[in-house]
Amino acid sequence: MSNKLASVLVFALTSFASQQSFAEQCYVETSTGGGPSGPATCIDISVDNIDGTSVSLSATAVRYGDDISNYIIWSSDIDGNIGYGTSTVAELTPGTHKVTAVAQVPHLRPYIDEETIVIASPEDTSCSNIAPSTAETFDEYYGIEFTNNRESDIKVYWLKYENAERIYYYTLAQGERVTQTGYPGNKWLVTDANDNCLSVHTNGYQADYVTIN
Repeated sequence: MSNKLASVLVFALTSFASQQSFAEQCYVETSTGGGPSGPATCIDISVDNIDGTSVSLSATAVRYGDDISNYIIWSSDIDGNIGYGTSTVAELTPGTHKVTAVAQVPHLRPYIDEETIVIASPEDTSCSNIAPSTAETFDEYYGIEFTNNRESDIKVYWLKYENAERIYYYTLAQGERVTQTGYPGNKWLVTDANDNCLSVHTNGYQADYVTIN
């Protein structure tokens, strides 16, 4: 998503759904005479969720009204085969992947859809990573969802641009969660109830999900 923002810092409490992408590919079926013989066969990948390096994928493929999704073979140009059937959950290596779903019905042409998925390198979340926020761009902003799995409260702070001063945003009780948006490079500090640092997290170029244990 891209939005030109007038101010240097705009944060909004926003509910982010799982990242999804839709890129349907359709194939015209031809008769022996070369003309169309019926409705096109379509295959459509959905990226249902990205959690760190774990990616949940699903796809539909329909030919002449019949669901052929169970024939799908999943692959990544980096990691190779990553699953079979209508859906798969794969652990992907950090990098830019071309993920391919191929519905390969015996004795028929392959039906193919592709999706590009970027997996970021593991983030340094240690408290030694405390530093001022940066803004790599003001044209894009993305959410980080914080979930508290601890038995006690946690606090979420934004770290200012100039000096990494803590700016308080939320207190989360056990089981609570919140999604906070920021520009790529914005930093968030998570502390215990006594303001002792637990971890530091940075907005990237896609939605992220953080569980504090």
